[in-house]
Amino acid sequence: MNKELSNELLQSGKEAAAIERGAAKPSRQFEVRTTNDVVLARLARLRTRLATGKAGPTVEQLLDEDRGE
Repeated sequence: MNKELSNELLQSGKEAAAIERGAAKPSRQFEVRTTNDVVLARLARLRTRLATGKAGPTVEQLLDEDRGE
């Protein structure tokens, strides 16, 4: 490993430690959605549709969404 790459990795480790301590903010964040989050969001949409009298999606349509179809 060359010295430049080694220094970059060392700096990256220091930045990670500072973020973990709360001394620095991350440059970006990612949201990880679990299957449970997706199901709860769909249920909320379905309840809203039912409350407004609009037809909700069929079970087949929900399964197709899960499969990305």
